[in-house]
Amino acid sequence: MSDTNEWIAVFDNLPAYDGDLQKISYTVSEVAVADYSTSITGDAETGFIVKNRHNPSEKPSKPGKPEKPGKPDKPDKKVKTGDETGILLYTLILCCTASALAALLIRRKKRNNR
Repeated sequence: MSDTNEWIAVFDNLPAYDGDLQKISYTVSEVAVADYSTSITGDAETGFIVKNRHNPSEKPSKPGKPEKPGKPDKPDKKVKTGDETGILLYTLILCCTASALAALLIRRKKRNNR
């Protein structure tokens, strides 16, 4: 039995008499489990009802008071979000490119003036 079948079991087509033609008396019993009490009512004709009740031997203890949370660590004041090492290199490349372009334009202008 399980929760999926709603804790119900049905025994159908059981023989009424044994091999000596003696009437069979069917009973139901429950295995004892700690902290549970069992009651069985009914009979083979009307059906058995087995009830298990949980009787905890100890009450759960009250939880203690939670600790007061501490203050979080302070983060660094300056948060680095990018790569600053390449800015000097990019500036240098830009200056060199601008100088080369200026030199090329001056050279063309001198050649066209001749």
